[in-house]
Order: sequence, then structure tokens, then C-alpha cells
Amino acid sequence: MEKISLIHVLRIKSNKSVKEIAKELNLSIQTYHRIEAGAQTTDVHTINKLAHLFGVPAERLFQPARFSARELEDVI
Repeated sequence: MEKISLIHVLRIKSNKSVKEIAKELNLSIQTYHRIEAGAQTTDVHTINKLAHLFGVPAERLFQPARFSARELEDVI
């Protein structure tokens, strides 16, 4: 079962594409995608920008939350 990261959920809730968020963060699409997938870490500046974009505290982005597609229905 594929799990989806909290950052992915927040992006979906914001109705933005990977391309849009990457552009707002001044990152390549590939870099943002790896961050969203948990395959790459990032710096504090980018974390704070992500938190601001999604309207959540930066600490929330670090909560170990991954959701299955079924669980997403409850989150969204």
C-alpha cells in the first residue's frame, strides 16, 4: 500500500501542483518532488517557506504522518 506524506496532503489541500509549489520555493520540480516524497531533506529556509505556503507551523511538517489513499479521505 502506497503511503502519502503530510506535505503531499497539504499540497493537495491547497489545490496546487508540484510545479506551482516548486516555482514558489524557487526549486526544481524534481527537487520539490523528492522533498515531498521524503527522499530528500531541505534547509530551514525552505521548510519555513513551505510552512508559510501551507499555513501550518514548521514543526508540523516533521510529524511522522503518512497516509494511505483511504485515510486521505478523512484528512482532506
